[in-house]
Amino acid sequence: MVQLLDKSFCGIAFLVQLFHKFEHLTLKEQEKMVTDRALWMILYGLKVHLRDLGAVYLSFDVSDVYRPESLVWFYSNPRATIEECEFGASFALLGYFNYEPLKKFWSRPEHGREINDEVRKQPKLPSLVELSRNVAKKYILNKYRIRTSKRLHFVLDALQIDWLTKDTILLKRRLY
Repeated sequence: MVQLLDKSFCGIAFLVQLFHKFEHLTLKEQEKMVTDRALWMILYGLKVHLRDLGAVYLSFDVSDVYRPESLVWFYSNPRATIEECEFGASFALLGYFNYEPLKKFWSRPEHGREINDEVRKQPKLPSLVELSRNVAKKYILNKYRIRTSKRLHFVLDALQIDWLTKDTILLKRRLY
């Protein structure tokens, strides 16, 4: 809200304060908190740059595995697809996409046994929910000529669909 009034406000300051406030949480819980807040900032038209998130994680020495930068990239670019994403950026994408190149990247031995086990738990094929979500989102983006996340949220709120479907389309709900 501050950035709406004062364009010089830096989103990174808010995210750094957020990390200090929730440093008692696990890394996964911190990832969720930062991702949720970054989404909230994007929804209100605030600028959240990946370099800002990178600086936040660097200042708190967060492992690359738990950095949700790619997820925030999807939030801020409604037309983004998994095929365009850089796979090394975030392990968090495996909760939303069953994409073979992404699974191959994270199943490398250097990522460790715990991560490899998580990758092996993924189904062989994408779920029907994932496939439906991708097609529905593409249709809505094209039909309503959506270019921004704020507009996507506005359109989804105007459509008479349940909150579970909206959350799935917006990548707020993990599928795997």
